[in-house]
Amino acid sequence: MEEQKKPIATLVTGGSNGIGRAIVEALAAAKQAVISISLEPEDTGLQADQYQCDLSDRTATEQVLKEITERFDVLGLVNNVGTDGGEQDNLDVDLLERLVQVNLRSAVLCTKAVLPAMQTHKRGRIVSISSRTVLGKSGFGLYGATKAGLIALSRSLAIEHAQCGITCNVVSAGPVDTDLGRGGATDVRGLQDLANTVPLGRVGDPKDVANAVMFFLDEQSGWITGQNLFVCGGLSVGVRDS
Repeated sequence: MEEQKKPIATLVTGGSNGIGRAIVEALAAAKQAVISISLEPEDTGLQADQYQCDLSDRTATEQVLKEITERFDVLGLVNNVGTDGGEQDNLDVDLLERLVQVNLRSAVLCTKAVLPAMQTHKRGRIVSISSRTVLGKSGFGLYGATKAGLIALSRSLAIEHAQCGITCNVVSAGPVDTDLGRGGATDVRGLQDLANTVPLGRVGDPKDVANAVMFFLDEQSGWITGQNLFVCGGLSVGVRDS
């Protein structure tokens, strides 16, 4: 008896809000099957198969990934979930461990879980969300270090799995109007002060980042791998002239 084929889907971590939600919505609008893993409970307004999981918990993460890969062949992965330490991480080692668990280890676990299906199908797209802070930002050293780790991981994976048609790329976001991306700028004045530093004169919208992710996920982007694209309004070049 022929084995029944699994549905093909794209997995987005942290898909319930902010950048992750924008990515899920873009995929759903493109009529693609989407899976979201999030800390928040199921959201009936989100067009995705939703799994609730604390991605800082290794055992829980491995279990939910097992459930997902038993149901789906995941040929697209967006390692979006992330957390920071506030505006001053002060080289706090306990914080570092949590940042590694959420920002870096979860990406490793998710990638490891979906690679077998990608290798079987001889195709796959892996996109990780990093940050402009990898270029340096006061008070964000530990956060930036874990986000830089995603870039290094992706570059090596790009080489290791290129012959299977699997691409691995990174989108490094600048300040985006989300709880995390504001970097503590929670009021209108704080957001405007942040926007004034950006060469293009505004903070990003989650859709700005989602557009870049969709580019890397597209089948027509199959000759692009190991790349890091800054989506930051020009902040990777410099601060806006006053």
